[in-house]
Amino acid sequence: MLKKVYLVNNKKLFVLCEIKEYEDIIKKRLLLLEETNINNYDYSIEIYNDKTIIKLNNITTINGKLLHTDIYPILFNTISNIVNDNNNILIHSVVLSYKNVGYLVIGDFGSGKTTLCIEALKNDFTIVSTDQTIISNSNNRINCKYGSRYMKIDKNNEKIVEHNNINIEIKYIINLIGCCDNGKTDIIKVQDKDIVIKTLFKYCTWHSDIPLFTDNYILDIDRIKIKNWLQKLKIPLYNVRGNSKQIIEEIKELK
Repeated sequence: MLKKVYLVNNKKLFVLCEIKEYEDIIKKRLLLLEETNINNYDYSIEIYNDKTIIKLNNITTINGKLLHTDIYPILFNTISNIVNDNNNILIHSVVLSYKNVGYLVIGDFGSGKTTLCIEALKNDFTIVSTDQTIISNSNNRINCKYGSRYMKIDKNNEKIVEHNNINIEIKYIINLIGCCDNGKTDIIKVQDKDIVIKTLFKYCTWHSDIPLFTDNYILDIDRIKIKNWLQKLKIPLYNVRGNSKQIIEEIKELK
């Protein structure tokens, strides 16, 4: 049985799972966070064979055996609800670093973020976060605070990345529309602030946008808090599509 306590900013999250086949994926997804030996905790996710109990400010019970598809949103919805405040936010994203410049890469599931990561590694980039990122805003400086380390490349391949510059400052946001080997590469700066916010918003709320497949339960998140956080951003966002190799070469030259 999986029983661990994780640090989430200054809070402690207890995670229990008695479903054996889910233990490995939970451990890999939660490499985002630091483990602690402290036994007491502030919040918890308890996954039993017949129900899941989430304890945040309130207690939520999801009836029935948790379906595999719901592990991912439950973990990160809970972390979001703990993390999100005036300074910090969790966002579905990759973070790449090149010569101490950080790039926050967002994009829909299947848009090619992992493909871009693999190409970035061939071009002297470092992967700082593979999937979920906690970023902080302090005096208009945006930093990667925590980043996922588990990267699923395809059905048969995966990678655990090692962090060596986790506090990298993020200077650019790359909205990856899609990677394609033979397509024309376009990198277009988004000028409209409201569109920037709308573009980023869904990557902060994806885990609560549709009901869970288990028990049709709807997870919740404070959307006003997220919107207010995003309104403070002052770093440029670029819509990007095309050949992954060309994308990596061109984002090196952004000014």
